Amino acid sequence: MIINTMISNEQYNDMKEYWDFQRKIEFNREKCKEACENIKIIEDDSELDTSELFAMMWNRISQDEYEDPPKGWIPKNPDLRLESESYSA
Repeated sequence: MIINTMISNEQYNDMKEYWDFQRKIEFNREKCKEACENIKIIEDDSELDTSELFAMMWNRISQDEYEDPPKGWIPKNPDLRLESESYSA
């Protein structure tokens, strides 16, 4: 059984500002995770826990510092994708 967890066009249009902000948060979360992974690659010899590093960095980022996702960005999290979007890694 396939469960569609994407945001329907109707849901998006009914609460556009809410979904746009949720997607903005996700974009910045993904960006922060990627930065933590890059730090781990650079510091490969150390015992760096990327999940702890991410938690520490993410908790220091204020909403005022969030960047808008670029046009065409598709979240990795299927719950935040619009039904018209498909993600390929």
